[in-house]
Amino acid sequence: MNLIDKIDHYRNEFYYNLLNTQKIIKASHVANFFKGNTLTFLLFLMIYFDNYSKRNVIYAALHGSYGLLWILKDLTYPDKSF
Repeated sequence: MNLIDKIDHYRNEFYYNLLNTQKIIKASHVANFFKGNTLTFLLFLMIYFDNYSKRNVIYAALHGSYGLLWILKDLTYPDKSF
């Protein structure tokens, strides 16, 4: 058993046996939820604080488009290991 296999074995023992955890939701769903809702959250903040400066609009456009493209990528090419 090489070092990587030993580390993987102990990691699995810790996560699944010592902590007695079970998977409720996939980690990819959590990441997709937060990245996909970035634009919605930033628009909410802009409306709540009534601040529509160029800086905030550009920030929302860049991060919001990144989140939407992340969702599009996940729908077309899902990561099997995630």
